[in-house]
Amino acid sequence: MDALHTIFFAALAVMLAVNFLLAVRFRSIVPLLYSGALVCVAMIVLASSSPTPEFFTQESRARIIALAGAGAALCAVFFWDRLMLLKVHAPRARLGVFAAGGLVFFSGAAILLPGVSASQVESIQQLLSLALFPAVAFTAIQTLRAGFRPAVYSTLGILFFLAFGAGHVAHSRHWLPDGFFSGRFLVIGFLGDFVWFVLSLTARAAVLGREDPAASETENIRTYQAEFARKKYERSKLGAIDTTGLAERLRACMEVDRCYCDEDLTLDQLAAMCAVTRHELSEFLNDRLGINFNRYINDYRVREVRERLVNEPDRTILDIAFSSGFNSKTRFNTEFKRVTTQTPSEFRQSALRALSG
Repeated sequence: MDALHTIFFAALAVMLAVNFLLAVRFRSIVPLLYSGALVCVAMIVLASSSPTPEFFTQESRARIIALAGAGAALCAVFFWDRLMLLKVHAPRARLGVFAAGGLVFFSGAAILLPGVSASQVESIQQLLSLALFPAVAFTAIQTLRAGFRPAVYSTLGILFFLAFGAGHVAHSRHWLPDGFFSGRFLVIGFLGDFVWFVLSLTARAAVLGREDPAASETENIRTYQAEFARKKYERSKLGAIDTTGLAERLRACMEVDRCYCDEDLTLDQLAAMCAVTRHELSEFLNDRLGINFNRYINDYRVREVRERLVNEPDRTILDIAFSSGFNSKTRFNTEFKRVTTQTPSEFRQSALRALSG
């Protein structure tokens, strides 16, 4: 084990001690979750270090790495969710982080199943972990956009670690040549990330503790969430308009005028028809209906196609699609299958069989 690994494990002991003190000081579970991830990564570093073959077979080394990777993913996901308050700042993107982290966890846990090859599990787990990186980075951007200032430190730290984490995966897959960083990516990544974590947690505690420094972290998070929702509502562009009237005008445009059949329909045009600005309509669709403009329009187009596939059996599928507002065969097929889970021809055949039967 080289000097850098020795430094890492010495620093790890200091990190764990500091995390315990931080957990007590801020009455927070976040440092403990971070410690769990640190310990799991330390196991990966130990199992990946050069002396390992003297003590373990290649198969047992791969099993340790797979299980440690599963534990690291589990701790990291809950740590990131709690640290960045994703439930408040990025509730939708948060699901992507849990999905990606879950895949990494279950792929590593699969090592416990009989007859499973440890080397194959390690390879699959490493590739799946690459999907976790952009999911985490995206939530960092969302949290920054929401105005959570401690996220600046968290984002710098996670980007630092993700860069070296990606390097570790790339090197272990032999996508990078050997060099100074060989086997050191995780070591350097976590040593640097820890500094950003301490800064982030301190700034986070300062924000959450403004209302009541004596309250528990959970209580302060609830207070912060309520305050964040109030400020978001105040900033909303919908506060000065009649949303009930907007919903009625929008329904009339779609269901009476069938404006979605215009393949060139834009958000600006639909907003003008509804007598609101494009930003007001966009916020109404996203925050009140939970859907973006393109998907909202395409859902209506798919509904139109479904009706006409049955009512106009002599017309071709593409003719119906284009006359319903789609201007691309690929886009039409993608959107139709997203809504119905069937291809257009499968849908038409099953619908016509049901009518004739």
